[in-house]
Amino acid sequence: MMFVVPFYFQVTKSASPTAAGFYLIPAVIGNTLGGLATGSYIRQHGRYRLPTMIGAFIAAHCHALTTVRWTGNTNIMEAMYIFPGGLGTGITHSSTFVAITAGTTEEELAIAGAGLYLCGSLGSLLGATLAASILRVVMATVARTKIPDRPDVIEKALADVRFIDSLKGKLREAIVDSYVVGSRVNFGTFRPRLLNTLVLTYPSSNRLPCVYCIPIHCHGY
Repeated sequence: MMFVVPFYFQVTKSASPTAAGFYLIPAVIGNTLGGLATGSYIRQHGRYRLPTMIGAFIAAHCHALTTVRWTGNTNIMEAMYIFPGGLGTGITHSSTFVAITAGTTEEELAIAGAGLYLCGSLGSLLGATLAASILRVVMATVARTKIPDRPDVIEKALADVRFIDSLKGKLREAIVDSYVVGSRVNFGTFRPRLLNTLVLTYPSSNRLPCVYCIPIHCHGY
């Protein structure tokens, strides 16, 4: 999301990189609120499986909305669809960290924590690489069907997004539409990966030792 969303607005709104970055603010706010709310919930109830599953569901809902509604003419309200994506990510990251903390011994905690952040960094790197590859492949494929006689324009648009601003008429429309399709395919591929979290999380342990929570609230979901 952090790669595709700014790029989407650079193409569709001719936004500068700085202005496009501002569209990520709802996701950042959601991430912060999700982390704080999850910490409070776990502290009170001593349960961490339910927040993980809810976070994945909320994030998947975000990508469903962007896949369906972001068609190239995205208004301010539609741009807010990434808020639940950030919210779900914040919830899931916080509950996952607590789950690892609760499931390891004190001697293993440092290694487990380092492994979590290492996996997160690798996942971010691989995710951005995969998103960029999907975007380029889909964009080029769709553009070749729309303007098969202008491979030079397609190559320049792939090499420099600012080149799109110099295009006019049907050429610009074809390139922008191709990038929009690529972005929507990207959003669509996020959903099954997030829904897998629901399946993989359910068999996991759910109980946080009461030493970490308020004992009087240690009950069910």
